[in-house]
Amino acid sequence: MNLLNKYKYLCMYFISLLSDVTLSIPVRMDAMPDEAAVANTWGAYVRGAVLVLRESGRALTRGMVAVVKGANGADGGGISSSAALGCAVLLALESANDLEVSHEENIQLDRRIENLHLGLNNGILDQSAVLLSRACHLTYIDCQDCTHQLIPAPWLNTPSDPPVRFLLAFSGLRRALSCTPGYNLRVQECADAAAVLLAPALPPGETLAGTRPCLSQVSLAQFEEHKDKLEENVRRRAEHYFSECRRVHEGVEAWRAG
Repeated sequence: MNLLNKYKYLCMYFISLLSDVTLSIPVRMDAMPDEAAVANTWGAYVRGAVLVLRESGRALTRGMVAVVKGANGADGGGISSSAALGCAVLLALESANDLEVSHEENIQLDRRIENLHLGLNNGILDQSAVLLSRACHLTYIDCQDCTHQLIPAPWLNTPSDPPVRFLLAFSGLRRALSCTPGYNLRVQECADAAAVLLAPALPPGETLAGTRPCLSQVSLAQFEEHKDKLEENVRRRAEHYFSECRRVHEGVEAWRAG
């Protein structure tokens, strides 16, 4: 079964990252590799994809042999290679087993691969970009309510060439987030900041125990009022969050304006 042709737009996305390395990952439903056997390899994403589909109640009766081909040394370069691979494997397994799964659910399934089976506390940004983006559109994602907008380029459907060009430059630095403890630490620092900033607005006697506060629940006014209560590192994380939100909104407006 040729699964690559059906999902060429995803596979080509990953191939463009790893064009000189070929990785063969046999996946058998009756002989899954244990976690240690694929630790810190791309095989961990394949194993995770099988597990999250099973955990969602899907019956997987057909396996596959997946071949990933791409550019030597560019994996781990910060351009969503892990999300591209996870989404591609989910789609391929779903096709092989005649499963209908929406993009929205696959976004959450891919997040579960990394959260539950790789120990990475990431969100849904990369998966959403892989599955929801379209050519000549800006993908505007609200990670709090999992909604998105596709904003067409101002020059779309015009006879002239696009007035902009995009350059992707690889710095040569690579990192696997699942092996980088600093990433999960920064996620925790953002949660710590949210807990401190939300606490003053809680009713008397109520706490945030048992919840996972997010900075998306905090208004800019709350941050400005209570930021002095934050430790320096935690405050810097919160400042970065709010500055990034502002930059995104300004970027959307600039895109709409051409």
